[in-house]
Amino acid sequence: MLSFKSNVDPLMDKLKEAGDQVPYATSLAINDVAYQSRLALQSHMARVLDAPIPFTLRGVRYDKASKRNLRALVYLRDEVARYMEAQIEGGTRDEKGLEVGLKASRLFTRNNIPRDTYFIPTKAYQTGRGGNITKAKARKILEETKRPDGKFFMFQDDRDERPLVFERMRGGKDLRLALVGVGTPKYSKRVKFEETVAETVERTFRKALDKALDKALPASD
Repeated sequence: MLSFKSNVDPLMDKLKEAGDQVPYATSLAINDVAYQSRLALQSHMARVLDAPIPFTLRGVRYDKASKRNLRALVYLRDEVARYMEAQIEGGTRDEKGLEVGLKASRLFTRNNIPRDTYFIPTKAYQTGRGGNITKAKARKILEETKRPDGKFFMFQDDRDERPLVFERMRGGKDLRLALVGVGTPKYSKRVKFEETVAETVERTFRKALDKALDKALPASD
């Protein structure tokens, strides 16, 4: 939870005049700032991420405050938060279902896949949200790699035992690389989520409150 202080002394006269309308005006200001924070985060993410898809940017959401609950929440929708966590916090990411399935012992491969292996789709397969492989394609790959004559199969390089997943094309006459096995990916913190929100709040709140008080005050004769 983010807390902050704002110097509202220049607005004291308006605050006194607003009286019981202060909670309403404050809720308007908080919602204005939450909206501005959402825009600031989307702009920041567009700058620091490598060509983020619209789904990722639209994943920035906010819940509004009310005069009875003077708190707004700026957040990422769950599906986006899952694959953005490593970009925000740094470190590694959780295994995806496809990776867990590919490392299962039932697959037709000569060797066991190292436990720290992660799989990255090649560009031709980065057609899903967040530049990932689609769920339908992931299911198809898992189904086919469990068959000795499946359309997808796994191969391990003898030199470094790196697992590779290929797709048989044109009835098996051609092969196309689909997934590349890599070591545990390490992510540096790229998205300054809390910092961006904090800066936006501090920069915009007093102006937003001033505007909200003008709206809440009764019109002068």
